[in-house]
Amino acid sequence: MTPAEGSPRPGPTPYRRLRWRATCSIECGNFAVSIFANNFNENPTQGVAMATTIINCHCGTVKIRLTGDPVGQLYCHCSDCQKISGGAYVPFAVYPANAVEVVEGKTFTWALKTNPRTRCANCGTLLFGEPVGMGVRGVIGHLMPAGSFKAQFHIMCQEAMNPVADKLPHFKGFPAAFGGSDDQVSW
Repeated sequence: MTPAEGSPRPGPTPYRRLRWRATCSIECGNFAVSIFANNFNENPTQGVAMATTIINCHCGTVKIRLTGDPVGQLYCHCSDCQKISGGAYVPFAVYPANAVEVVEGKTFTWALKTNPRTRCANCGTLLFGEPVGMGVRGVIGHLMPAGSFKAQFHIMCQEAMNPVADKLPHFKGFPAAFGGSDDQVSW
């Protein structure tokens, strides 16, 4: 029996199926991205095998297990992200909150405004943010394995420091999938 058929999987992470109660689509011309947000339920004993990825902070002290694939990848231009990162925008790979687990090392969590951000307690690497009430964690794109971060759109472009010229959608605030209006800026 193969893992896809439900055989036991070696190692500490059980099979799990994430059931999504809310799914939304963003469509921009030929561009369509499914965004899964809010209310993730987990059934750890049924379903298909979910791939796991281990990432770490810059000093290697903190290790994080990511289960499954990100449900969206984006660049955030909000002033909060600019301040906490010291950059013009932050790349995020968005996962269900329960698919991002610190498995080794000490972290600390703080909020500049309202969204908790988790960092390595040793080197200070920003690891992930947790937008309040959304049930997701945005893992910092720089920490993802080489070549795996592929942004699908930009958010909070109304607060952008400078226009970014690429072929991705640039939402003024949030897309409808995140409670926004789908309004875009015209860069």
